[in-house]
Amino acid sequence: MQVQRHLNEHEVDEVVRLYAETNNVREVARQLELRRQTVSEILMRRGVDISPFALTDQQVGRAIELYEQDPLTLAAVARRIGSKPNTVRDALLRRDVVLRKRWDYQVATFTARSAD
Repeated sequence: MQVQRHLNEHEVDEVVRLYAETNNVREVARQLELRRQTVSEILMRRGVDISPFALTDQQVGRAIELYEQDPLTLAAVARRIGSKPNTVRDALLRRDVVLRKRWDYQVATFTARSAD
């Protein structure tokens, strides 16, 4: 029979810290001798993205840079950083980046082509 253990605030903070270092729920669970489901639930309650496609802060920074400097689509940005378009979209929105409308790409592309 498994004994249920309640984690204090310090232990919960440690779960979040270890996940930030490893980006691996299974590894955090192993190190702290917790169930993977427990680790996942703690991280979700804390608002931590545990998606297998979650982007690192460095990837998000690069995505913002690419999106803002060039008239690239989300799909093009995602390809360049090795991710999925919806993952990039969600990350940009979480950082309050204003997304372009579909027709903005056509105008930017047309303008860039006509300058050649």
